Amino acid sequence: VGVSTASGILVLVVCVIIYKKRWWILYRCYQMQKLCMGSERSKNGYQPINGYVFDAYISNADEDDKWVIEQLLPDIDSGELTEVHGDFKLYFKARDAIPGKRDFYNILVNIKISKKVIIVLTEEYISSDLHQFEIDLAVSLKYKGEIADIIVINVGGVPYKRIPSSLEPKISKDEFLLWENKESAIKVFKERLQNELRRETITKHVVV
Repeated sequence: VGVSTASGILVLVVCVIIYKKRWWILYRCYQMQKLCMGSERSKNGYQPINGYVFDAYISNADEDDKWVIEQLLPDIDSGELTEVHGDFKLYFKARDAIPGKRDFYNILVNIKISKKVIIVLTEEYISSDLHQFEIDLAVSLKYKGEIADIIVINVGGVPYKRIPSSLEPKISKDEFLLWENKESAIKVFKERLQNELRRETITKHVVV
């Protein structure tokens, strides 16, 4: 009985670990598949000289799509979702995801062809395991020099104790943007975001 109980506990622990790490397990499987089959190019075939397709990848919860469209994209994004176009080519899942592919696939493909990652921090965002994986992947790619930087935008006033530990270094150094819905604050926010996107950081050459 004791052996059976111990075995049951061990199986339970293994299952919990696999569940917690399921996105990283899928990521490793994708990496192995990529080595065997070769990487797929972006859907539009756009290949800038420096190897990146997008200036930045926007990581946000589905619930925050409206905020991204109304507040983040205008004056910043060069795409077609807003009347006021900016200078930067941004990846926005609701618009740019490869049709018919799972969210996980779109994350892996598009985050690696983006120079920087913009994280839209809200309660809905940090409550998702998939978005936690996005954060961890972005941090890992930044550490490896495969992306230039991570830009954190605290939109919902997420308290410090709720912010994922992997982002604490940027938060503790005050290296994040705080969103306030006031006209003067919005102007400063846009200027800071544009400066962050323009700021050059050394990265490894990327081939997609």
